[in-house]
Amino acid sequence: MATKVTIQDIANELQLSRNTVSKAINNTGVLADATREKILRKAAEMGYKQFAYLQLFQEDAAKTAEPSILPSDKREIAMLTTQFLSNSHFSSMMLDRFQSEIDHLHSYMTIHRISPIELKEKKLPSSLNTERTAGIICFEVFDYDYAQMLCDLDVPLLFVDTPVMDMRPPLKADRLYMENRIEVQNVVAHMVQRGKKRISFAGDKNHCQSFFERYIRYPCTKPYVGSKRCRMPLSAPMTLLPWIWSRH
Repeated sequence: MATKVTIQDIANELQLSRNTVSKAINNTGVLADATREKILRKAAEMGYKQFAYLQLFQEDAAKTAEPSILPSDKREIAMLTTQFLSNSHFSSMMLDRFQSEIDHLHSYMTIHRISPIELKEKKLPSSLNTERTAGIICFEVFDYDYAQMLCDLDVPLLFVDTPVMDMRPPLKADRLYMENRIEVQNVVAHMVQRGKKRISFAGDKNHCQSFFERYIRYPCTKPYVGSKRCRMPLSAPMTLLPWIWSRH
């Protein structure tokens, strides 16, 4: 039976601290890109859990990569965003996986930031060339009119979360959402179990569809926790993200 590879094993091989290796594997904290890549390569080489299958870090990746299913003149997968995404953003690990899959198809990912002026004037980033773009992935693109403009490009399109869609025509694109309704219920129940008496929804419910779903679901959690066990005001300062109180 093969010995299970641990974070400590990887740390020993690289003569790094266990904490540093953990940061790279779990994509938390701040690390130099070179250090992070060295750790991930070693994790793949040693067969650590989910990194065992990542041919992205294997020496013979080019030999085993699948043939591209994309046209030779359209190999770019463009990521559009309205803000700079840090390592703490939920999308960071998702982008690593996207990059891995895209590399297997002999394609490449580019990142384009939508400036405030481009957003207002409904223009594409000047760096984006749709003639060589095989698909677009959108993060933090929550302006409905801009999203509709993207849908008219006739380019395969995926939104990771969307503008608030309540009573609006659906976007003609693929959409990827978090599970919001059940998790709000679970978080509130957990806070009550910890003895919290005042639980508020704080955030702009119209920021995106996920925030809106959490806002709608929030009052419905009372029957699950007992309305007499805590106070749950619906109105709260609209300056924090809706989930910020769940981290305390």
